[in-house]
Amino acid sequence: MLFIHYLLFIPPAFLFGYYLRRKLRQLVPDPKSKWSNLFYYFLIFSIFIVSIITLSYFAVYFFYVVFFYLLFDLVFFLFHRQKESKLYTFISKVYARGITVFILALLVTLYGLYMANHPVIHHYRYDISKLDEPLSIAMLSDLHLGTGTNEYTIDEIVERVEKEQVDVLVLVGDIFDEMTPESLKEYAYSSFGHVITTYGVYYVEGNHDLLDEEVKSAWEKGGVQVLMDESRLIGDKFYLVGRKDDSRDDRLSLKELLSGVRSNYPIIVLDHQPQDEDQAYQLGVDLQLSGHTHGGQLFPGSFFVKHGAKTKDNYHLVISNGYGTWGIPIRTAGKSELVVVTLY
Repeated sequence: MLFIHYLLFIPPAFLFGYYLRRKLRQLVPDPKSKWSNLFYYFLIFSIFIVSIITLSYFAVYFFYVVFFYLLFDLVFFLFHRQKESKLYTFISKVYARGITVFILALLVTLYGLYMANHPVIHHYRYDISKLDEPLSIAMLSDLHLGTGTNEYTIDEIVERVEKEQVDVLVLVGDIFDEMTPESLKEYAYSSFGHVITTYGVYYVEGNHDLLDEEVKSAWEKGGVQVLMDESRLIGDKFYLVGRKDDSRDDRLSLKELLSGVRSNYPIIVLDHQPQDEDQAYQLGVDLQLSGHTHGGQLFPGSFFVKHGAKTKDNYHLVISNGYGTWGIPIRTAGKSELVVVTLY
């Protein structure tokens, strides 16, 4: 992970650590000694901040501890004028001086571990009236190889894709990130390159796995075709338009990429980040496949990011939750998924 990412976590870690320490007074009172009290504060802050900055499993657990504390605080605030009511008494008993918060946080964290390790296959079907026969596309994005994923995960994906008998497999960015070991990269190059499909395997970069010539060559040597701001007619059946990641300054516009593309063929855009929806619609793109957002990954993140499928007339956008997770192999928002789209 980039150093800037660590720096971004420090302010919220201090803020939440301070809030958590104050709430823990309900369970463990402050020591009477001033120095013991300072040490107590230091211990709580250290555990919390180290967990957040290192993105350990405890980071998610602590996040939900704070989340449920805040939720209960909100409920108590809303009912603070009804302290004698049966409802307030019931909520207070459920709260149990904060013990319930830790139990709920543990249950949600365990649920997230389960969800991250049980990916599903999500099918979509769209009628675009440009094909003589159906075209099936498997999309894999945001694997973040090395974060709870390994060689077995790659083998599992290959097996699932081949079982679906798709015509083409597209890798839509962030297959790797800054933490992916070289050995896993080498395994991915050859494994994905040998997936059995009708028209082959294609790759576009993501913001975590921006391509250089060495990596591009490694993908192509393994049998995966790389699209870097390129439109390619595949098998005289459909166009694949692979875009550079939106974080690049030299990325071409979609209009430039589609110049010369014949609209009587299905046009499929591969763009890691879900960008330029309006432009894609106006330019006659039939299908855009994106990832990047992870479906929010941690609840309530799904309320703040784009995810799922969207259709506007003849334009279809599918934003995958991704097969893997970023930072921590826990998912409490959305399902880890392999996407299969059938056009007919």
